[in-house]
Amino acid sequence: MKCWVCTDCKSEFPPTLTYWYQNQLDRVNKNPNRMSIGGKCKTCAIEYGKKWRAEIKQRGLTRSQKTTILMAKAVNGTLYVIGPDIPGTPCKIGITSGTDTRKRLSSVQVGNWVKIKEIWKSDYISRVDKIETLIHEHFNHVHVRGEWFDISKDDIESIPELIEKFKRELTK
Repeated sequence: MKCWVCTDCKSEFPPTLTYWYQNQLDRVNKNPNRMSIGGKCKTCAIEYGKKWRAEIKQRGLTRSQKTTILMAKAVNGTLYVIGPDIPGTPCKIGITSGTDTRKRLSSVQVGNWVKIKEIWKSDYISRVDKIETLIHEHFNHVHVRGEWFDISKDDIESIPELIEKFKRELTK
């Protein structure tokens, strides 16, 4: 049986699910004349993932997109509230780097059967990651799950004031 070499540890392993992921084996099955499996073995991939997540956590990041990693010392962006326009239905309070929330809106829409829309969004904010955390803590009493909160229209209207309050607290 032919063995494949991990690009990280340089060890040889047989092409089985014990050592490789299914997508890697599928590439080999499509083209049996391949010279390499092209990637890390499972063990190296798991270790890489652990290091990558630890680095993100160490830097205090709340998102893992490349743009956020580049801005590790100051996550800037937009705070938004999205959800269905139905009273009593939870809304998502989240952040995005930059000011465009359309990608976030469409990705959240995929998992929802009701029409989701942008209810409110902030201007561009410095340290939006910290402010988001403080807003989540403020609305903890109506927390539903993840970043979803059962907030009222009045709660949403109070968010700009909360942002200003939290900005002042962060600069102290």
